[in-house]
Amino acid sequence: MAEIPEWWRTPAFMRFWNGSQDYFQYVRIMLGLAANVHVTVAALKRDDPRMFELFSDLLHEADVRRREWYLEVSLDLMVVRSVDQFLYYMTDVIALLLRARPELAAEAGEQIRPGAILVAKSLREAQKEAAMQTATALSYRGYKRMLEFIRRTLKVEMTLSSDEERSTRILLASRNALTHNGGIVSQKFINESGLSGAEIGQRIPLDRDEAIKHLEFLRSVAETIDVALLARFGTEAFSGEIENAPEPEGG
Repeated sequence: MAEIPEWWRTPAFMRFWNGSQDYFQYVRIMLGLAANVHVTVAALKRDDPRMFELFSDLLHEADVRRREWYLEVSLDLMVVRSVDQFLYYMTDVIALLLRARPELAAEAGEQIRPGAILVAKSLREAQKEAAMQTATALSYRGYKRMLEFIRRTLKVEMTLSSDEERSTRILLASRNALTHNGGIVSQKFINESGLSGAEIGQRIPLDRDEAIKHLEFLRSVAETIDVALLARFGTEAFSGEIENAPEPEGG
């Protein structure tokens, strides 16, 4: 186990944290406005006239239906974008590690395209290409496969709480339902989320406070994974530059 300063995190985690922090706080403002218009209108108009104008349609107290629509759309955006950023983090941190330790890529057991590797100008370039292809292949198979690779193949020891596992499961299923099924509950959603009480054909049962609570647990999961990877492989294994990750595939 490597000795790592308590405050140290990988570049992949810092990109995830900074991006999610900015977006998370922005959408929380929108959610707060939508849910508490009568409290926030006067303060917003006084303190931030530009933001007041930007959300002027939302701030008409009589327009309840529009306010509820804003609330629903804001919640959907926060869940989908935050989960996507988490999945980008998983891909990024695996790619960083595999570029530094290319021998680990073969242990993933994922198929890669040899064409780009064969035309690489150097061994190092070929190793980087193989690492990125492997990380991409893992990402297309979803969070469970990436976590399995980290735990079993890389032999990284970590413990996730039952709340963290439950929140991650619910958010991944919600993200997939919002992205692929209009936010409507299906049997697949029930199976993936573990929410047996959800009604098929109804909107996913996720309100503002629950979503925020689950997203806090999701960020805790990312930090637990990051700390465990640093302890296992040291800081040098994650010192490279982050390249563009593929589009996340969900759970």
